[in-house]
Amino acid sequence: MLDKLLNNKINYLGTAANMLCIGVGNAIDVIDWKGNLIKKSEFSVHVQCPWRIIHNSTNKVILSAYDIDASKDLADNINNDEIKNTSQKKCKECLDSGDKIITDYNINSLGDLKLILDNDEIIEIYVDTCGNFECWRAFKTNSNEKHLVMSGTGLEYE
Repeated sequence: MLDKLLNNKINYLGTAANMLCIGVGNAIDVIDWKGNLIKKSEFSVHVQCPWRIIHNSTNKVILSAYDIDASKDLADNINNDEIKNTSQKKCKECLDSGDKIITDYNINSLGDLKLILDNDEIIEIYVDTCGNFECWRAFKTNSNEKHLVMSGTGLEYE
């Protein structure tokens, strides 16, 4: 499944609750849960564990799960829509900084995933559990194909 991400552009970064959503590949037409025709990416990676996007040669963090979660620390003073808008704005700013094409990936023995981009950036995703809790998944959007799912107990197709 991850091979299908190679040489494809990331065209969406966003959040849904505590999940990072990465849209990769061509835009396709999909009917959403409300019955509306919308555009989605051909492939998706959903991340529910710590992650960060780094600039490799400068060793600087560009955006991380903490940056998104920090928006939620303000929850006492702002409503959920404002939190979501702040998170989405940070993701959009990161994506708008230039094209991001996935050129390579690797998974280590713990299941941590690195997506290597053509612009000297790397998306690093860290498995943070030993339990059967989903950490990340990669899948073809709007398809019955099995999803590649990493949990603390290993990698499997579901």
